[in-house]
Amino acid sequence: MELTRILLTLASFLLATSSAASPRKCRESTLQSPALYENYPDNGVSIGPDNTFYFSASNFHHSPNIPILRSFNLMN
Repeated sequence: MELTRILLTLASFLLATSSAASPRKCRESTLQSPALYENYPDNGVSIGPDNTFYFSASNFHHSPNIPILRSFNLMN
């Protein structure tokens, strides 16, 4: 009984220390959430003929206008 408890304690210690991985360094270009600081409930993303991404959304805060955002790489 004592041997079983010692083995379980040792196994749990080994599992606990082996699963603690060092944190990865994030790239500087990683986005922080949220990428957009607005509430866009009805949105759409499309790509234009110039390979530029366009984001449009209907939002009653900008009514009657519709915001259109443009991005070349979906990050900036």
